[in-house]
Amino acid sequence: MRITTIIIVLVSYLQSYSQTVIEMEKFNGVYKLECKINGIPMDFIFDTGASDVSISSTEALFLIKQGLIKNEDIIGNVNYKIANGKTLEGTKINIKTIEIKGLVLENVTATVVHELNSPLLLGQSVLSRLGRITIEENQLIIHNENTVTIKNTEKEIKETIEWLNQKIQKYQFDSLEFKVEYQLSFEKYKGEFFMIILQDYFMAGGKKPFNKYKTFIPISEISSISFKKRGVGLEVDTKYNKAGYVLKISTKNNNHKITEERTTYLFGESTIETKNISEYYINLERSIDSENLQERIIKAFNYLKVLTKKEVIEKF
Repeated sequence: MRITTIIIVLVSYLQSYSQTVIEMEKFNGVYKLECKINGIPMDFIFDTGASDVSISSTEALFLIKQGLIKNEDIIGNVNYKIANGKTLEGTKINIKTIEIKGLVLENVTATVVHELNSPLLLGQSVLSRLGRITIEENQLIIHNENTVTIKNTEKEIKETIEWLNQKIQKYQFDSLEFKVEYQLSFEKYKGEFFMIILQDYFMAGGKKPFNKYKTFIPISEISSISFKKRGVGLEVDTKYNKAGYVLKISTKNNNHKITEERTTYLFGESTIETKNISEYYINLERSIDSENLQERIIKAFNYLKVLTKKEVIEKF
């Protein structure tokens, strides 16, 4: 009898310990709860139908003035549809911390709505990381909050790599002299996160590459991303040259942590050479200006650095 009582008490204790119950306020048919955004309390509408956390430009400007949103937190502009089908413009940002009644989530994707009085919505970019949740009247019950994992972080990494891959492939350098094709991917090896870039060089009109590169770039070793003009002084493209940009990826302290494997094809034979380098270059068309991509690509790389920090991965 005593053992049975102990078991019942223990089970009840574990069940109550594994839940977080949050009281929400019902107002005009919606539920509201207080969250701290980078330490600042704000009232959000609980919205399971929203994909992201969203805040209005009023809150965003306040956070910027307080130094709580910085340039490196801004990912880029996005268009999204609201419930009535209308398309709005917003800015995608990274929020360093969101705290909900003592539960802290780090590096959460959010959207700044370009309207001063837009409602603050708590969407799936937070809710999906809380594990299983239920609602009973005005109570939000979070079950087993310790099950918060890195799945959302991995999803953000994948989406960022896919976006970079899409834009770089769209604006790959192609002239009458030669062209370059790129394909980006992501890999974790022995606890280190790598961006892998496959790069093919073609002679003008050639169908087979004369050089193929496979480059491994450790994301934690990236110190800076910068652009420089290609074909400086050219006002128009010429037969033998083409204006454009070179994207330069540099490592910390000029260390040679980037591994480059080059395969050269000549007279039907191939040779393979592997070396370590401190810089990597991507050739892009001048037409990237049509999407204002320089700043957005730099921010995407910086966002990857944030997402793959050791403390972020260990936290979740």
